[in-house]
Amino acid sequence: MLVRILVAMVTFFACSLSQANAKTWTVDDRQQKLMQEINKGQKSGELTQKEARMLRKQEATIARKKAKMKRKNLDRLSSEDINELEEDLNKVSVDLNKLRLEKRVSK
Repeated sequence: MLVRILVAMVTFFACSLSQANAKTWTVDDRQQKLMQEINKGQKSGELTQKEARMLRKQEATIARKKAKMKRKNLDRLSSEDINELEEDLNKVSVDLNKLRLEKRVSK
């Protein structure tokens, strides 16, 4: 019984520490990371030039949308704006991962 309690406590503290060190990603951070992943995917051959161009186009659309949102709100993003942009970035991320996975599966 004592061992179970100790294991539970160690697990709890380990989880707490990992959450405390977790990075909070901003929209800008995610945009930058996605662009790096697209470039890396094209360079490694995981993405074709056409696929990378399509993903960059989606990313550029999100960047324009973000700029428009900021202009309407004194150069700030509301929580609703952030949520909408996060959804858009999630879609690009899913598209990127699907394309990468398709290449791995087809080999």
